[in-house]
Amino acid sequence: MASMKKTVFSFLIITLGSACYSLGFVWCYAPNAIAFGGVTGVGQIVNYLIPAFPVGVTVIVLNVPLFLLGWKLLGGGTLISSLYAMFLSSVFTDLFCLYDWPPMDEPLMACIFGGVLMGLSRLYVGVHYPTDVLVGAVIGALCAWVAWKAYQIYEDRRNSVY
Repeated sequence: MASMKKTVFSFLIITLGSACYSLGFVWCYAPNAIAFGGVTGVGQIVNYLIPAFPVGVTVIVLNVPLFLLGWKLLGGGTLISSLYAMFLSSVFTDLFCLYDWPPMDEPLMACIFGGVLMGLSRLYVGVHYPTDVLVGAVIGALCAWVAWKAYQIYEDRRNSVY
């Protein structure tokens, strides 16, 4: 019985993580044309080129050969939770696209909110420790600050020339 509770709890955590991931993608990244990497990024490109193919369905179709290869190489037991997470994230992505979210018109804020939601999804699923996400956030904030300062210097020099 304890094993069953642990399994149900694990899949509940994966469900919450998948929902956070999809919400970050649909609400923050996709409307601001912020590209993703990996299979989701390819799904995003396919959806841009052929809008009739939803991102979630495309991700599922593209992942089938990868999961079959993984099944053959690693065995089925280790892939069940990954298959569940991929499928649920794809379904949530397509379902969340049906809702008219309030606009996130500012790309920088979209990056921040999307990053927080993505970070939460990684914590929920247990892929990263909180310190990993915190250090990534600090490094990202420092990079953004350096980029902002470089832009300010560029603008100041450009304005002083004219």
